[in-house]
Amino acid sequence: MVLMPIKHKFQQILEIFRNNADYRRFSGASLGVLIAKLLGVFIAFFVQIPLTRLLGAEEYGIYVYILSWVMIASILTNMGMNMTFVKYLPIYVIEKKWALLKGLLVFGLGMGTGVYILLISIGAEIFYVFGLQESLFFPFLPATAFLLFLLTISQLIISALRGLKLVLLSEIMETMVKPLTLLASFLFFFYFVSEQNAHAALWGNILALLTITIFMAVHLWRNLPEQAKKKVPEFSDNSAWRTFAFPMMLMSGMMLLLNRIDIIMLGNIAGAADAGIYAIGSRLAGLTAFGLMAVNTILAPRISEMYHAGQLERLQDILNLAAWMVFIFTFSAAIALAVLGPFLLPLFGDDFSGAYIPMLILLGGQMVNALAGSVGFLMTMTGQQKEAAKILFIAVLLNIGGNFLFVPLYGMAGAAIATCMSIVFWNIVLFIRVTKNMHLNPSILPIKI
Repeated sequence: MVLMPIKHKFQQILEIFRNNADYRRFSGASLGVLIAKLLGVFIAFFVQIPLTRLLGAEEYGIYVYILSWVMIASILTNMGMNMTFVKYLPIYVIEKKWALLKGLLVFGLGMGTGVYILLISIGAEIFYVFGLQESLFFPFLPATAFLLFLLTISQLIISALRGLKLVLLSEIMETMVKPLTLLASFLFFFYFVSEQNAHAALWGNILALLTITIFMAVHLWRNLPEQAKKKVPEFSDNSAWRTFAFPMMLMSGMMLLLNRIDIIMLGNIAGAADAGIYAIGSRLAGLTAFGLMAVNTILAPRISEMYHAGQLERLQDILNLAAWMVFIFTFSAAIALAVLGPFLLPLFGDDFSGAYIPMLILLGGQMVNALAGSVGFLMTMTGQQKEAAKILFIAVLLNIGGNFLFVPLYGMAGAAIATCMSIVFWNIVLFIRVTKNMHLNPSILPIKI
């Protein structure tokens, strides 16, 4: 690999952009998703302020602690079928395999529902056998169970919309409409039911998610190709679906653990209040990843399409543009948050100013995440999901070990250090794998493969 001057590389990208229709379509779609996400950021920001102020650090910490466990459980219930939708639906559309397309949707939603019922049954049995009625979770079990079901189904529907390239619709619903519905639901429970605690926040979340799930399900059916609606579902590819879905479930679980294990372990070691404060700092630092998320949302089905068709040069061109879009957004957002953090955090409540140092540490990890580019999707959408899952598993172990070591010593900053270390590790390792094995460069680093 030979280094190339950055200026020359950037000029090369601009030249390709002027003559490449793929670039123009990709940039336009990515810009639309990014705008939706940015608007969602502002909406979510103003939703979190009244929520944290009404709940306080302690109750908000309990709320995010339980929500973290529900999100982890949803990885088991959707069984990797969300990413299976993203990979196979665009292929079936190209190949006009409408019966398989409908079969995949039926198979995925049915599997999610079946695994949910099994998981809830096992969970209820565990609580009964081990006498856990006095645990923190017990009063929240009905809300937790209902929320898990809605989260499972909504994640599958969103992935189906993305697989059918209805990305902007799914983003508007998830990043803009959902937070507004959440705010309305929270205010209803807080003021009309007269409860201002974690329990009310969970039921507010349920009401909002139920509304969004119904709306998205209707839109999925309306936008499903007419040819697929008329076909009897075919399941002949179910072996390939399951083969792909299982490592994707592991990988999705690893990714979610990387994003949530710090909150859970901080809550267990330092208490709910610290977990709540840290969660706000983590959420703000996570805003810098929206550029990467917006690009990946558009890029994931394109990776599957182009790699499947052997169009590696076109894919590299798209990766070049994506890398620069992600870096510019992430760098700008990180600088803005570092400067404005001391003024933004007190808006959530006086206690939340303590999240500033952890936020700065996490921003460093997000910069590495942006520099590495779309390494995760390049591995998973091209059949290398098992290797990626193994690397992420090591990163999770590194994160857990780091939290055990650093949280007792440094509190919230220790949790941020552990998470940052794991982010840097898996991004560097996956980047090396992609550049060496696939001969693709997903970053802005001027590396000639």
